[in-house]
Amino acid sequence: MNIMRNAFKRANCVLCLLLALSGTSCINRLNDEIKEGSILISFSFETSKAATKVTKNTFDIGDRSGIFAMLTGNSLDQQRYIDNLLLECSDNSKLISKKEVYYPEGDATLDFISYYPYQEENVSKGSSLLDVTVQADQNKTANYSLSNFMTARIGNVPNSEKTVKLEYKHRFAKIKLVLIPQEGEDTDEMLKANPRIIATGFRTQAVYDLQSDKLSSVDDASETDIIPFGTWKKEGNTLSGKEFIVIPQTHSDGGQAFTLEWNGKIYTCPLPSATIEEDTELEICINALQSTSATLTG
Repeated sequence: MNIMRNAFKRANCVLCLLLALSGTSCINRLNDEIKEGSILISFSFETSKAATKVTKNTFDIGDRSGIFAMLTGNSLDQQRYIDNLLLECSDNSKLISKKEVYYPEGDATLDFISYYPYQEENVSKGSSLLDVTVQADQNKTANYSLSNFMTARIGNVPNSEKTVKLEYKHRFAKIKLVLIPQEGEDTDEMLKANPRIIATGFRTQAVYDLQSDKLSSVDDASETDIIPFGTWKKEGNTLSGKEFIVIPQTHSDGGQAFTLEWNGKIYTCPLPSATIEEDTELEICINALQSTSATLTG
């Protein structure tokens, strides 16, 4: 009996050693219920350079994001230590959590995955998929900001009183519109006329896999018109200032275009052949000319 008991102890020690070498706690890995320790987890942020938010590359005070945490080695569709905790931006690039959270007891490390904007009804248990969308009326500041989508991830974070810095990356793209007056057109007169422009045929809904950090699918049935954000302004001999956020997608079948209402007449400019990729900014230049033709080039 003593021989069997000693053999069991040796096997158990070997198992704990193997788990420790993999960077996880033997206790936390084996127990279904993970116990919180005494070290508070705090968060801060920074964002990548692409300016797809209204206020360039930063969060506004009150902006809300969500965050998950898993023991290192677990994926989002497995056991979660933190499940869609609400973070709210305060001053000095700090993210304040809705409730206090603490690192687990022992020497376990955590993997964090965060996303913006926050969704209360979020990734279901056993899944890592998140429904994402852009707003149709982006002329409203709030809608423009909410159309943006960013994610951040950091792995193997040990127990520490240091702030967990989340570096958010832009997963959607921005399209900027520029009107170029052709011969016979006057920039000042065009600005006074204030042409109304709408983007048509762009897909506005998709599914994002937070575990792989990639678009899982884009809903082809979600094509709709998008009203851009901003106002026209004169810049040299052009008008600029209109822009909108769009889900990465491939231009296909000639269905995507820009409709311009100018001095009571409707013009259409088909989208030039382009693949819209994440974290990019595209500039579409439209040759503006009032004529008998209803089609503009760009």
